Amino acid sequence: MNEINFKVGEVEYKVRQPSLEETRESRKVYNRAFNDALTSKSPLQDQVSDILKERGMWSDSQEAEYEKLRNNILEKEYILAAGGIAKSEARKVAIELRKLRAKLNELFAPISNFRERTCEGQAQNARFDYLVSVCVVYLDGRPYFTSYEDYLNKPNDAVAILGSTKFAELHYRLTEDFQSELPENQFLKEFVDDKNRLVDSKGRLISEDGRLINEDNNLVDEDGNLIDILGHKIDSDGKYIVERKPFLDDLADSEQDSASNNE
Repeated sequence: MNEINFKVGEVEYKVRQPSLEETRESRKVYNRAFNDALTSKSPLQDQVSDILKERGMWSDSQEAEYEKLRNNILEKEYILAAGGIAKSEARKVAIELRKLRAKLNELFAPISNFRERTCEGQAQNARFDYLVSVCVVYLDGRPYFTSYEDYLNKPNDAVAILGSTKFAELHYRLTEDFQSELPENQFLKEFVDDKNRLVDSKGRLISEDGRLINEDNNLVDEDGNLIDILGHKIDSDGKYIVERKPFLDDLADSEQDSASNNE
């Protein structure tokens, strides 16, 4: 695939692959941005872990947990790739893989976020921005942006925003929903809807332990009524929906009152 068409308003555009000359120029943009970041004392990617440890945002224990999670993910990916187990067991493995990946991403967030600020991160962003600026064009091939600087000066431009997304999809072979390409979601296709949410045989949303839920991930009964974990009906505020009855007097108190009245 060499291009992707897209539309903003009533006008059609496309993103195309960069030419050899544009690719060479993008490397120069990368190098200039890298040198500028290095001159301004931005850190290198290899220094991120140590810097965050010094700031108390990362630790040796977190690093060890990250490695453990990554190894567990690889093990479960291998199990799904190898097959040879019951579908029910594979489903459990796939769901567990989802949990592990989410936990890994949450744990690694400080590292991922800080990498944007490194010399390499800034340089990669500059290279990407340059390529978008030359590869977003009208259908007849005319460039939409007059220059690299023109693109940088239009951060809120609808064509710039959608064009960058489409270019990433084209150039880096990214899909709009990369989650669906993960091994666990590939396996779970027959157990999920088009948004990768678990469903039962009737297409109803369910939790990871197989209980019915609604669009807000709240437990519901067969009729779609909100319930608590024990199956009691509740309202949107979490209050029980019951026909309230008055509390009865204790038996001992009732007998005492009766005896007093007889005297």
